[in-house]
Amino acid sequence: MVFLIKSPVLLLIFLFLSTKSQAQDRIQLLREELIHRISEKQGSALTDFPPLILDKKLIANAKFERDSIFLGNVQRVFQTFDDSLSIVYHEYIHFLLQKEGKYKLGRDKKGIILQWDTGRTYTYKPHPKEVSAYVAHFTQDVLPTYEGYQDMSQEKKAQIILSMKESFSQKEKQLFIYAPSNLAKEELEAYKAQLKGEKLGLYTLSDACRDNIIVRIAQLKGTYKQRRAYEKKLGLEKSGERKLEIGKRK
Repeated sequence: MVFLIKSPVLLLIFLFLSTKSQAQDRIQLLREELIHRISEKQGSALTDFPPLILDKKLIANAKFERDSIFLGNVQRVFQTFDDSLSIVYHEYIHFLLQKEGKYKLGRDKKGIILQWDTGRTYTYKPHPKEVSAYVAHFTQDVLPTYEGYQDMSQEKKAQIILSMKESFSQKEKQLFIYAPSNLAKEELEAYKAQLKGEKLGLYTLSDACRDNIIVRIAQLKGTYKQRRAYEKKLGLEKSGERKLEIGKRK
C-alpha cells in the first residue's frame, strides 16, 4: 500500500526521519562489520560490543560515553570505510579500558573529570606530518580561493606555499590546561591500538588517516609527560587527585 503525504510540513518531517534512519543504518554496518572482523581474528564470536549511535552535533569524530559509542562529524582525513572502522575500534578500546577500570580519573562534585587552567604556558612545535597536512589543506582548499589564483604563475604559487609551510612550522606558546595524566594515557593507548588494528588485519588505513594517528600519538606523549611532571610537582596522583585526599578515603 502506498500512502501519499500531501502536507509539505509532514513531507519534510518524513524525509528528515528517513534520512536520519538511513544514516543510522549505515553506521550500524560499521558496527556489524567490525564485530565480524574481530570475531574472525579472535576465533570466537564477539558478544560484548557497545551500541553505535549517530550524533551529528558531536564536534569530535567519536566518543565513548554512557556505555555507548557516539559517531559524530568525521574529519575528511578519515576518507574510507576502513578509516571509519578504525575510529569505531578506537572507541571500542576505550570501552574495554573503562570496563577494566585501568585508568582511574578524579572528578569534581558534578562528576566532571578534573581540569583547570594552570596559568602557565608551554612551547609547542608542530610534528612534521602535522605540518604536511596543514600544507596539503592550504594548497588544495585555501590557495585556490586567493584573488588572481587562475592567473598566478607556478613559481608564485610555490613561493606562497613555502611561506605558509615556514609559518606552520614555527613554535608557538600555548596555555597549559591541566587534566589527569591518566586521561592522556588512556587516549594514548587507544590511538596505539587503532594503529595496531591495521597490523592485526582489522582494516586498511589510508595514508592521511595513518599520518593523523601518528601525529596524535606524538602529541599525546608530550601531553602525558607534561601532565605527569605537573602532578609530581604538586603532589597529585595520575588521576588528578591529591595523594592526601586518597589517603583520607582509605
